Order: sequence, then C-alpha cells, then structure tokens
Amino acid sequence: MSKSEIFRGWKRRNAAGNHHISIIEGVNSVIAQRLAEEGIDSIEQLALIDPEDISIRAKYPLKFVIDWKDQAILYLLTGDIILQKNSDPSKESLFNIIDKRLGIRSATSFVESWSELSSNNASAKKYLKGLGLLSNDGSNFEQLEYLFSNITRQTKLLIKSKPEF
Repeated sequence: MSKSEIFRGWKRRNAAGNHHISIIEGVNSVIAQRLAEEGIDSIEQLALIDPEDISIRAKYPLKFVIDWKDQAILYLLTGDIILQKNSDPSKESLFNIIDKRLGIRSATSFVESWSELSSNNASAKKYLKGLGLLSNDGSNFEQLEYLFSNITRQTKLLIKSKPEF
C-alpha cells in the first residue's frame, strides 16, 4: 500500500494547491490577473492570504476576498482527495462530491455542516451515505469520520492564521 493512500479507495494527488485561482467561483480572468499582480496565482497562495491586506492592496471588497479564501481552503484540503471505485474507472475529488451533492463550496460551510452531524454517529453515517462515501457495511465510517474531522481541524487553523511575510 502506498503512503499516499488515506484508506482503501482514496488517494492523495498533491496537486490541488497548485491549481490556478480562476477555478474559484467569483474569480474571473480580470480578478485573477489583479491578484497575480499581488503575488497570488495558486489555490495554496489564496488559501493562505490575509484577506484584509489583500482587500486593501487589490481594492476588492473584504467580503469577496474572504469568500475566495474560504473556497480556496476547502479546495486545498479536499481537491486532491479522489475516490476510485473498484469497478468504475472514473475519479471524482472530494471537493466535487461535496460541491455537487451538498452545494457546499466553502470551508466554513463544510465545517458548520460536519460539526452539526459529527456528534451523532447515526446522523454522520446518513450524511456520509448520502454523499455516496460510506460503504454498504459501514466499515469505512471511522476512516471517513477521521478524514472529515481532520479537514475541519485544518480549516479552523487556516481561517484563523495570518501569514507573516
């Protein structure tokens, strides 16, 4: 088993942070160019910004910059985790599953959603089954619970962090 495997069926691609910021909802080519002038052209860089600083320097409303960062954090933490089903050769990232099936596109929304459910195993299992992630026998519940809780912890750290340049 490779070190990159989180558990059976999931692998980490280590590429999400390198994607261009134009994949973030609300960041068009003009905004992406302006942010690039401020040294921000990857998801990882956008996830690590100080929103207040960038809002002032790039002259974008703070609420937009916070939303872009929030989306980038979720993509950074979930975009490189892909599901590989045994009989199905198609791959889908955890970010896409969360976005398509729940309509969640920001880290804050993900944390709120998971935090409400994580204290109740029955609710958490129903949530994970609805996402199509929980195996029929539920044998991967602890692994998924750990993964989602870890994403929640990392999100909280990234939202609170202020980079020091």
